[in-house]
Amino acid sequence: MKSDVKASMYYKSGKVFPVSNTTNYEIWCVDGDTGIHNVRLDKIKRLYSCNCKNIRLTPCSHIKAVLLQKGETVGKEI
Repeated sequence: MKSDVKASMYYKSGKVFPVSNTTNYEIWCVDGDTGIHNVRLDKIKRLYSCNCKNIRLTPCSHIKAVLLQKGETVGKEI
């Protein structure tokens, strides 16, 4: 998938940054092709969300990059 390739590129290029980690949420920034995107993990619901314009049927490359950074696999968040 194209999003897998982009996620790997962001991860390997060091473009994934943790911003905040609270009891209920984690916030990450990913420096993507079209700007910096915010990825949020709702720890209670175990759901990731991103502010990019990706169609939400699959995780976007920004969410996948965060998962790579955290050492998690795609699919756990849905």
